[in-house]
Amino acid sequence: AVAKFPVTPVTRLTPNPLGYVARTFYNPHNDSLITAVRPPGLIAGIAEISLKDGSTKILKKIKGPSLYLVTSLAYDPVTNKAYYTTDNYRWRDIMELDVATGQTRMLLQDARIGDLAFDNQDGSVWGVRHENGLDSLVRVKSDFSGWDRIITFPYGTNVSDLDVSHDGTKLCATISEINGESRLDVFNVQALFDRKVAAIATLKLGQSIPENGTFALDGKSIYVSSYYTGVSNIYRFDIASQKYDAMSNAVTGFFLPLPMKDGSLIVYEYTGGGFQPVRIQPKPLTDLSSVTFLGAEVAEK
Repeated sequence: AVAKFPVTPVTRLTPNPLGYVARTFYNPHNDSLITAVRPPGLIAGIAEISLKDGSTKILKKIKGPSLYLVTSLAYDPVTNKAYYTTDNYRWRDIMELDVATGQTRMLLQDARIGDLAFDNQDGSVWGVRHENGLDSLVRVKSDFSGWDRIITFPYGTNVSDLDVSHDGTKLCATISEINGESRLDVFNVQALFDRKVAAIATLKLGQSIPENGTFALDGKSIYVSSYYTGVSNIYRFDIASQKYDAMSNAVTGFFLPLPMKDGSLIVYEYTGGGFQPVRIQPKPLTDLSSVTFLGAEVAEK
């Protein structure tokens, strides 16, 4: 069904899949990718993937990784430091890793904060804190001396996949409600400081979840992945017009989009051995085929 329309070509960036992976960032110091991986049968760790030769180097093993997304990861491209969570199935510590030296230090112990997003403008880290069944949007101070609770969402509202625009003026998040509805909301950061939660733009894709929201470099649009057609594809959401375009036609699914300066996207393609980083050239598509699942076929009969 997918191949009824041209399939998006990919350029594989590593010789083999990496297993489970976390959100990924570009390291301008080494022309590499910073992520976290959990290969089959091996211990999870913060990893650096060379875009020159595809080699993968484990920088630091992760204590208490999560299963699918490995860890909550954020990255400062100026200082070349990564921020990640340990004890992910307990109360979560926030750690700092100096990518150049491999040195780590604990910044916050038992912070219960995940879904980290780095603010390039002031060096703070945004995150989601889970406590007593409630999700709170929090901001960790740039010196990591503590954190401030910005907004606590109603019971039953789940907040995930944070990202902050490069100019620090906008924040996006995936919002899932207790009734099963999900959306991507875009917020004005200053309005959040003023305790105003109204979104300035919202993306809904039917019953599917817009995940992995990542701002384009100019901050005018957001790339997400979603199973809107039954296969996880990449969509671009224009904030001003609140319209979206499908940007890929994947066979097994694309995830975790990373916009690059040359206009390409680095995404993860699902394979039987785990996720593999690939490069695609995103182009708005007018036609995608939907996959009909066996359960839907049975229900129709």
